Amino acid sequence: MIRNWNYSFNKSAPNWGLGLFKGIDMSKNNDTVDISRLNLSYLNFSHSYLKGISAYYTDFRYTTLANCSFDGVIIYDSYIYGTDFTDLETPGPCVILFCSLNASIVLPDDMSIYSSDSAFDRDTIINGHKHINISWLTTHGIVEAKSTLDDLFLPLEGIFTYLLKNNRTTVDKLKSYFISDDEEILEIIHDKIDRLQQELNRPR
Repeated sequence: MIRNWNYSFNKSAPNWGLGLFKGIDMSKNNDTVDISRLNLSYLNFSHSYLKGISAYYTDFRYTTLANCSFDGVIIYDSYIYGTDFTDLETPGPCVILFCSLNASIVLPDDMSIYSSDSAFDRDTIINGHKHINISWLTTHGIVEAKSTLDDLFLPLEGIFTYLLKNNRTTVDKLKSYFISDDEEILEIIHDKIDRLQQELNRPR
């Protein structure tokens, strides 16, 4: 259906179809579903169990993947600007590798998460360059307005929360991924990361 809409409308779905994919249960799937090079922007897959998904060079801009479980999912060299990974779970192997937050920002090289199942060399991987280098004006990673930073950081919130919750990293390590010639940017990002840890520490 999505593939047909891509060809017919040159977008992920007509407006009325954006919310049709909530709560998908692929837990019984034993095949590989290849969605490479498709436009999935703005689709809502929240509360889904996604298994056997192969997504190379795929457009996930503003795609909602909140409260999703990834099992045998590969997202490689894809566009994840504004993608919502809130409450990501990985009951099976998952790779998120060389994904772009915008045209000039790729996820850090040494940021990786993995579990005991070694279906991949590292079961769950989130990977890219060594740092996220951003500024309001420089070409390292152009952020033209402060509101843009929220969309840029949205996919990282879910990923960073996953890393912190599973003791795969620390707040200081996450902060070290970011470099900038603008102290205001770093203050905003550091505050966002601190709030993620505070939320995890809050009594449930």
